[in-house]
Parts: sequence; C-alpha cells; structure tokens
Amino acid sequence: MGLASSNVRLSKEITRLNNKLDKVTAKATEYQNKYIYATTHQEEIIRRSIREGIKLAEQSYINEIKALKKELTNALKQIERYRTYAQQTSILLKKRTKELKEAYRVIAHYKVLEAHDGTNTGMPTSQTPINKKKHIPNSRKPTRKHKGGQKNHTKHELDIPSKDAIDEVETHDKSEQTTCPYCGSKDCEGRGVYDSFFLYELKQIAQIIQHNHERCYCHKCKRYFAEGLKSKPHSKCSYGPNINSLIVYFSAFMNVPYNKIADYIEEISDGKLHVSVGYMVKLMQKTFIKLKDFLNQNKTEILKAKLVYWDDTVIIINTKRGILRFYGTGNVCLYTAHQHKDLKSIEDDKLLELLLPETTVMHDHNTVNYNDKFMYRNIECLAHLIRDFKRISIDTKKPEGKQLAKLFSKAIEHRKSLLTRGIQNFFPEYITRFKNRLHKLLNVMRSRVESDTDYYGKDQEKAMLKRFEKYEKNYTDWLNDFSLPTTNNLSERSLRPVKSKLKAAGQFINIRSAKIYAAINSYTQTCHINGVNIFQALKRLCTGHPFTLSEIMAFNSS
Repeated sequence: MGLASSNVRLSKEITRLNNKLDKVTAKATEYQNKYIYATTHQEEIIRRSIREGIKLAEQSYINEIKALKKELTNALKQIERYRTYAQQTSILLKKRTKELKEAYRVIAHYKVLEAHDGTNTGMPTSQTPINKKKHIPNSRKPTRKHKGGQKNHTKHELDIPSKDAIDEVETHDKSEQTTCPYCGSKDCEGRGVYDSFFLYELKQIAQIIQHNHERCYCHKCKRYFAEGLKSKPHSKCSYGPNINSLIVYFSAFMNVPYNKIADYIEEISDGKLHVSVGYMVKLMQKTFIKLKDFLNQNKTEILKAKLVYWDDTVIIINTKRGILRFYGTGNVCLYTAHQHKDLKSIEDDKLLELLLPETTVMHDHNTVNYNDKFMYRNIECLAHLIRDFKRISIDTKKPEGKQLAKLFSKAIEHRKSLLTRGIQNFFPEYITRFKNRLHKLLNVMRSRVESDTDYYGKDQEKAMLKRFEKYEKNYTDWLNDFSLPTTNNLSERSLRPVKSKLKAAGQFINIRSAKIYAAINSYTQTCHINGVNIFQALKRLCTGHPFTLSEIMAFNSS
C-alpha cells in the first residue's frame, strides 16, 4: 500500500519534471531561434531599435517641452500677477509716503503756528491763543521800581480855578435834615464858615434856539433874503453844528455805530433829541463834499515832501474785500478807499507817479513801488523784516533767522542812542562789522537752501533770501543816513483805527461810504497830529468852513 502510493507520487513528479523540461527546452529553442534571427538580422534590429528609441525620446522631449511650456505659461502668469501687485503696491506706497510726508508737514506746520505770535508775525494781540502769554509791545526799559506812586514824587491834582473861571456857585447851608456824618445826630449847628471844593463837570443841556433873521430886500436883483443866511434852509427846524460835529466825531473818529450815537444823544438830552440814522448818513455825505479842497491841499503838501510814508489795509465793502490806503508825512494824512488793491487804484490816487526822484518813500515791501512808472527812492520797513527773520527761524528751527533779527534790532537801538547824544552817523568800522556779520549769516542760510536736504520752511527761507538779496540796499540805506526812518510805524498807527471801525460796523455798505470815511479821517487825523481840537475842527467843517491845511499846520508851529 505504501509502495504503491510512493510509485504514484514518483510518477507524478517525473511527469511534472518532464513537462518542465519540455517548457525549458521550448524556451531554449525560442531563445536560440531569436539568437539566430538576431545574428542574421542584426543590422535591421539595431536600426529598428534606434528608430523606436528616437521616437520614444522625441515623444519624451515633446512631453517635457509641453510640460515646460505649461510651467512657463504659469510662471509668466504668476510674474504678471506679481508685476501688477508690485505696481499697485508701488502706487500705494507712493501714496502712503506722500500722505505721510503731508502729515509730517501738517504736524510741523501746526507746531510752527503754535510758535507764531505778535513778535514774529502780523498777528494782533487780541488773537493770542488762550494758553499762550500775550505779547504786549512795550519799548520801555525796566527800572526795578515798584508799581504806583514813587517816593518823593509830586502829587498831581486839578488846579484850583480863579474866580473868573468859575461858571456857577452852589451853596450848601445847614437845614433841618442835616445830620452828623460821624454819629448820625441831628443836634448840629451851622457856624457861618464855608469850606470850598471845586467840581469840574459837563452839563447835559439840550437847547432849542430860535433864530430870527430879518427879511431884507435887494433893489438890484429884486429879491428877498434873510439876514445872516447865505441860502434858505431846507426845513424850518434843523440840528445845530454842535450836534452835527458830535455825530461826525463819534462816527468817523471814535468809530461808534450810528444807532449807538442816536442812543447817546437821546439819553444825554433827557429824551429831547431823537436823531435818525438816515440823517446821520446824509450828514456824512455833506461833510464829504465840503472836504474836496482840503484833500487837494493835502495831496499837494505830500507831493512837496522829502519823505513820504504809505501803506494799505484790507477792508470789507458790501461783503467783498476792498482797500483803504494811507499816504502821509509827519504832519499830513491822506486816506483813499478802493474796491481793488492793484496798480490802477494807485494810479487813480494820482500821487505816487507824481513824486520826484528826490523823494524817499517808506513802505512795507509793496513791490508795486518798484514799477518803472515811479521815479522815487524806496526804503523798506525793518520792523517787518525783523519779524520775518524771527518767523523763518521758528519755521526752520535754525538759529540764523533770530541772529539776523537780533543784529538789526541792536543796530537800531545803537542808532537811537547815538541820536540822543547828537551823533548823526555810525562809525565806518561799525558799518563794516555789521555788514560782515550780515553776509556771514546769509551765506550760512544760502548754503543750507542750496543743499539737497529737505526741511520744513525751506521754500520760505529761500524766498526770504531772494527778497533780501534783491532789495538789500533798500533795507540798509538807514545805516548811512540817520535822517531816514527804520520803520513804517506812522502808516501802521494811522491805519489801525479802521480795524476798530470794522469790528463795530462789520463792513462799509458801499464804496462811497468807504470814501467818505477816508476823506473825513484825512481831516480829523491831520488835525489830531497837529494838535488841533478835533471837535472844534468838526464844528468848522459842519458849518461849511473847514480849517485849511495852512491853518492846521500853523497850530503845530505855534
């Protein structure tokens, strides 16, 4: 049983091995046939392999090129996206950089504005910020004396008038109501002795005066007229010269509004006088007509002067900007009003173009003065120059501006001290030192402006340098001639009242009202600087006989 099964397994194994041998033999035969074919067709097989390899390589390269092209396309798209993003980022960066620079400039600007005050700009004291100390211009030097009356100082009192100067005497006798001011008792006795005290007072009197003018008959022209009247009045009742001059005084000289003047006259007259605003307006127009000859006299006097001051300031005329201009000498004032600040308005004044080459004109760097139409000599106001130097120093945060301002200020003070001692010129060495120091500081500023460094206030500093270099002679002529003024303060002071007028009234209703204001102020200010009583001068004006310029100047000489 066991042998039989072993034979069966052996036979199966032999069969399996024979089958495997057959397969191996067949495989060997196949390989042999292939070898024989390969040896006989070797060149053909090589060529076929090469062709198939080339095809495979070409296909591989094509696929690789396609992949590279796809990658290149994607890369180009990515590059384009990056380029667009870079451009957008660059634009945004430039915008943000510009905004940042503007922000820095605004911050620097406001810091500079915070440092501006009346010492370095034209800012009035009234506009000083709340948290900043006001700068009150004061040329007085400290004396270390305490405030109030000084030791051994004579007390000033009103003079006791003479008997002839006393207008009224009031006697206060003892009466039944008399009480002692110390204890309040009525048990008092008069002794018949009087203690005299004098009271200087104004009386509030409103008078109605009847004027009787005899009717006369002229045999020559066969007409009737009233004695003492050159023409028949428009009305039976009118206001007298005292009231009219008071109205003009308050309106033109004191800059009081019409309604306030009407209230004052009504109250001071205990309600007897009610002057209308319309009457005041007509009164101002009438006075303007009466001043035509006086204004021509003023203009003629200014044309003859060796030194003339002039300046202008902005006024509001019917909600629009106009101009009030001042021309003057030491004792003559002339105001003009115009709708526009331009050369034509100056030509309309017919004054500057008629000045001779020998005339010197002081102004606040009005470049129109250097027009070829004008022949006179120009000098510039140093107060404005010093203020501009200080502002430049604050704007740029550089010291040269303040040093230049200090240089000019000290020179002006030194000139004043020399004049008080009767010396009429600087020593040549002082002028040389002054100019050397001046040009040294200017050169420092010039080198900084010409550099590539950017800083706040550079444009202003450059403009300031250019201006000074062009007009240096006009700014420094006073060094060699002590008869020349150093500031245009006369014009500044003369134009200041119109600002008070605008604060009270707001504006001039039309150009005619501005011209009326200018004409009346030419008269009142000329009277004022020559010591003429303005109220009396206005009385003369309201009666139709204003002072002539020669009469006014006679007061000054006396």
